[in-house]
Amino acid sequence: PDSLDLVTRWLQEAADDLAKLRCKMLPPHCSADGATGGASPLCSTAVQNQAYLKLLKWDHVNRPFPETVLMDQTRFQEIQLELEQLLLTGTILLVTFSAAGSVLIDVPGFAEKIKTIVKVLLTGMHLPSFNLQESLATIGEKVCAEVNSCLSQHGFTPFSAERETGLKGQIQAVANPGNTICKLIDSRIEKFLENYLASSHQKSLPAIPGGLGPIQRELEEIAVKYVRLVNYNKMVFSPYYDAVLGKILTEEESQLVGKSEES
Repeated sequence: PDSLDLVTRWLQEAADDLAKLRCKMLPPHCSADGATGGASPLCSTAVQNQAYLKLLKWDHVNRPFPETVLMDQTRFQEIQLELEQLLLTGTILLVTFSAAGSVLIDVPGFAEKIKTIVKVLLTGMHLPSFNLQESLATIGEKVCAEVNSCLSQHGFTPFSAERETGLKGQIQAVANPGNTICKLIDSRIEKFLENYLASSHQKSLPAIPGGLGPIQRELEEIAVKYVRLVNYNKMVFSPYYDAVLGKILTEEESQLVGKSEES
């Protein structure tokens, strides 16, 4: 690519993210930009990996994609959409298992049935015409019916009307942007992908974080596809990334040295 303005901004943001994160983990005398006397310089690979993670939360409507990943934009977008749907699936499974207690966790095929219900009813969730609240209401109805059927089959007491209402409410609440369980699952999915990116030279996948067991297979499939795409992009464009990151990290390091001398 002739111009790397978007790449530079993208990588700079990733470096800033890591600097802020490093700042949070260091003593309070750290400045807002993450520079501090006790901090170690950022690593080029870590910045790149953070940048690739940012592509999974990209605002494709309002923000141009960086030049070096432009030809893979559709693939990254597909993975992003798959992860968004998987996030909702994982959250619904977690609230369902929490509501039903441990009795249904080991019931063969139960999680798969719930996943199928969710997948079918979330089809097209990224289309403008899609009504998430309506779909979640239907999912709530069907999940409760499945839970009660399963509980009855295995000799347990079905949900009372009150517990059904509670579970339906929790499933509806998944649509709220600040939903705590959703945010928890999201951060764990991101952590898993981050760990996989960091260990992508190894054959085995990293351990699945707690709460993601029911969506492990789907998450691993997406992760393999994502990391393959990232590694190919790294291989093709590494000279460009090295050049841009060289400047960013040199500047970042000089800021660190400056702050260190001041403190």
